[in-house]
Amino acid sequence: MNNIQKIMFGELRPWLEENNRANEYYKPLTRGLDAVQTAFNPHYELNFIRHFSDKTQYYKKLIDNDLACYCNMLFSETENASSNLIVYKIDKSKKLLHSKIKEIATILSTQNFALSYINSQNADFSIDRQFKESTYIIFYLLSALIKCCLEIQHHFRNAIHEDNLMEIPDFYTQLLQRQAPDNSFIKEIRILEIVSVPEE
Repeated sequence: MNNIQKIMFGELRPWLEENNRANEYYKPLTRGLDAVQTAFNPHYELNFIRHFSDKTQYYKKLIDNDLACYCNMLFSETENASSNLIVYKIDKSKKLLHSKIKEIATILSTQNFALSYINSQNADFSIDRQFKESTYIIFYLLSALIKCCLEIQHHFRNAIHEDNLMEIPDFYTQLLQRQAPDNSFIKEIRILEIVSVPEE
């Protein structure tokens, strides 16, 4: 999660002046970034607001790649692991991801980011562009982290007590200490089972 750390606290913070660059700067960076494929079948999908600049597309790809790598590695490390190791890994990943979500709450507060800046029907992305790009990136990161937690929870559902399972609103109310939005942009992928009818 190297890039996510840089986006939150390092040189990739989107609101820094040195990261306020034209689309022409980010376009080749995005093209040069290969998408990391998940080594598992996702059970959740994230349909966030459509990216509105090359910068938001680039950051979105960085975040997706970091979290795909994280889940791939976690699931690979625990494939044939003992139940004790699995419990340890679940606890470690939960602490890491939950601390990141809580840290995002601080960023939202200190930077005055609000989803309504980019989610409103009247949002004009040509005004305060850098601020709206930064808002988009941090809220996308928040949604992607919640989705990652849900994927991990689903993967290890047999090793987690049902009282400890979290639903989407819980991440907002318990970790961010704020009301969950009407639209979290995250949906569970429903797998339809097709029953074949034998021909008579």
